[in-house]
Amino acid sequence: DKATLKKIPATRLSRLTEALSNYDSVLNEFYFDRHPGVFAQILNYYRTGKLHYPTDVCGPLFETELEYWGLDANQVEPCC
Repeated sequence: DKATLKKIPATRLSRLTEALSNYDSVLNEFYFDRHPGVFAQILNYYRTGKLHYPTDVCGPLFETELEYWGLDANQVEPCC
């Protein structure tokens, strides 16, 4: 929901609440051709406030995805 996406301002997902980029009005959904496993971690970050590296994705790929979504690798939990 919008409240979840607005938890981390100035990121790609937070901007979705303001614009209709990547929105398909016929399907009533947003579409991004991005790594689904990484997106699951990023969406979980919005829900919980904790960002973790996925165990099945290499570090540079994860960091590239973080950059795409407007997040910083410094936000990753220290346990990772």
